[in-house]
Amino acid sequence: MAFATAAAAHTRPQISSSAAPSTTTSRSSEDRLLAQKRAMIAALNEHRINTIGELRRVERIFATLGSPDVTQPMTAACTR
Repeated sequence: MAFATAAAAHTRPQISSSAAPSTTTSRSSEDRLLAQKRAMIAALNEHRINTIGELRRVERIFATLGSPDVTQPMTAACTR
C-alpha cells in the first residue's frame, strides 16, 4: 500500500498543451484552466518538476496560456 501512496505523491499535474483560453471559453473551462495552472505552479514551487524535459513541457504549456504570473516559478525552478 505504501507503494501506491508514494506513486500518487509523485504524479505531475496534467494540463492540455492546447489549453490556451479563447474568448468563447465557458466559465467552467476557464476555472479548470486556472486550477490546472495553479497545480503546475505548485508542482514547480514544491520541486516536483525537476528534469529539463519536464521543465520544457511546462514552459511550452505556460507559453500557450500567455500568463505573466508564471515567470517567477519557472525562473526559480530553473535556478535551483
